[in-house]
Amino acid sequence: MKFYAVRKGRKVGIFNTWQETKENVVNFSGAEYKSFNSMEAAQAYLNADKPVVDDYSDCDIIVYTDGGCRNNGVHKGGHVKKDDKAAWAYTIRCKDEACSIDGVGGERGATNNQMELTGLIEAIEMLIKKNWQNKKIRFCLDSKYVIENIDRLSTWKAAGWRNTSGLVANKDKWQKLEPLLQECTNKSFVWVKGHADSEGNNYVDRKLNEYMDDEM
Repeated sequence: MKFYAVRKGRKVGIFNTWQETKENVVNFSGAEYKSFNSMEAAQAYLNADKPVVDDYSDCDIIVYTDGGCRNNGVHKGGHVKKDDKAAWAYTIRCKDEACSIDGVGGERGATNNQMELTGLIEAIEMLIKKNWQNKKIRFCLDSKYVIENIDRLSTWKAAGWRNTSGLVANKDKWQKLEPLLQECTNKSFVWVKGHADSEGNNYVDRKLNEYMDDEM
């Protein structure tokens, strides 16, 4: 099933058919739209560039996750060294309960994308541990790598975790994440711009950098 997200058009929103979508974008100057294989990916596209605050009007829980590294691999032509620092962090914030649960950790020699994936994995595992996986959850990430590829998981899995380039990069992380995502029955994803106006994203970014400074 296809989901058509219209970000700029006569009507903005997510549509189930191309016919509906076409009526809103054809001959509309500056139309922005895209098709996706999942509702989550369509919502993330629709919400891109919107300022994100802790607004619980459409969710019970907001989760911020982040990952980062300090290595040569973040520079063009560079490579990750075995002793380079890398870390992940998350914070889970609830509407109906006075709670804020944080998680942070790290490892040497990991890439930025690996830590972004690990942060999301660790957050979902905590949600399941708390039996919150069936609540309405909004995940906020600054990693387009993670959000955009979530839409490709079913295709990768069906193809034996291969894509047009060969084996999927970070296959072990994606294989661990895929069943965890299925546990969260009412979820949405929002991309937030890193180091910008999202307090929650800035918070987890600060946590992981403090971990690399003080614990590694």
